[in-house]
Amino acid sequence: RRAWAGMGTSPLDSSLIMFGGLDNTGLNDTWSWNGSANNWTKVNTAHSPSARSDFGMATDNIRHKIVLFGGGLWNGQNLNAQYGDTWTFDGSDWTQVATTGPHARINPMAASDPREGGVVLFGGFDNDSSSYFQDTWSWTGSGWALVSAAASPTKRDSGTMAYLPGTGQTVEFGGF
Repeated sequence: RRAWAGMGTSPLDSSLIMFGGLDNTGLNDTWSWNGSANNWTKVNTAHSPSARSDFGMATDNIRHKIVLFGGGLWNGQNLNAQYGDTWTFDGSDWTQVATTGPHARINPMAASDPREGGVVLFGGFDNDSSSYFQDTWSWTGSGWALVSAAASPTKRDSGTMAYLPGTGQTVEFGGF
């Protein structure tokens, strides 16, 4: 059981990949869901992001990898750490790929978006300064690029975001 985990589509097959989340402690395990067999299988990886929840995660369909950014490590109601690192998952192992880009944050929204490089990231919350973000970032495959948008949602975290292929739009909804 867990809360605030992330999911994406496996680059190797049609399974879903789930990472991390929060139980009584932060988790850093990777699981694969096989819809045909209707079961979860733990994926043993040589490398892994540190235990965390509240991160942004989406599938980069251009590069066939899952991208994970940020998040935090909680102890009860207290946030012990927040992260600004980026990891990719190729279907069998995690690789830390970027240490620069968006400021460290919890609860950013992420979505697959082939128009903007594969994955976009929006918003989030900086627990250190108690401030919300309104920035949009695009994953380039080796780093993040700030996207200049004519219009943007207000500052927020904890919403949800997805790419709508029929319209070529990324839609963000809700949040704090």
